[in-house]
Amino acid sequence: MFIDRICNNLKKQNNYEYCQKTLFGKDILFVKPLTYMNLSGEIFNHLNKEDFSDIIVIYDDVNLPLGKIRIRKSGSSGGHNGIKSLINYLGEDFKRIRVGIGPIPKDINLVDFVLGEFQENELKILDKVLNLSVDALYTIFKDGIDKAMSLYNSQEVKL
Repeated sequence: MFIDRICNNLKKQNNYEYCQKTLFGKDILFVKPLTYMNLSGEIFNHLNKEDFSDIIVIYDDVNLPLGKIRIRKSGSSGGHNGIKSLINYLGEDFKRIRVGIGPIPKDINLVDFVLGEFQENELKILDKVLNLSVDALYTIFKDGIDKAMSLYNSQEVKL
């Protein structure tokens, strides 16, 4: 959902979609894996790039409430299988924007929750928080991750 807000015409290759853009004088490659989440890291076998030190990963996180984002310079997987897979390829030292989709209701298991549909009121919040996430990403490119963290980590989108 996130990458679709930035890229109008995604191209498909192997097990991912991508687009290239120039933002703030920087050539940026946006990549969306099409594999199972726990295989997300395998995408790095297909990218023609030696250095991934400038990567920024944007992902959903059930441990963060819907309406919040959290920007980090590095960290663990927090139990997220897709991030575990990325860490296997990259180590823990990569920038990330976590987009909250939690909490998980007590009567629903994790898989059903993550693969389920959002309710109408949740979609409205998600729309706003995805826009906020795009703004945060642009701030990282323009002003650096420290500035983005100070501006966006305390914000919360509500209806």
